[in-house]
Amino acid sequence: MLGAIVASLGIEATTATLQEPEYGLADDRLADADVLLWWGHAAHFAKIFKRLMGTPCNLTWREAGERERLWVMSRNYPIAAGLPDHFELENEEMSVGRTILNPV
Repeated sequence: MLGAIVASLGIEATTATLQEPEYGLADDRLADADVLLWWGHAAHFAKIFKRLMGTPCNLTWREAGERERLWVMSRNYPIAAGLPDHFELENEEMSVGRTILNPV
């Protein structure tokens, strides 16, 4: 999935895993990051993730071999500059959920 997102948006991205020292998120690595995404199976129900997101993180899904369309919801973030209003990933599990980020 990361490869498809990187290719479609033309961005630089790396991964971190829980098995790495400091869970892959050492201070120097965090200092270099503009955006952090948590992506994991059933991780959306982790207590720490729900607390960080400030939402119940409820979602539903279906597996039908369809494209997934991702929408850019807020153009107030510098990371969203130049992005199209949406982009698509081929053959993805379809998840329905919403996380609202409020710019400072």
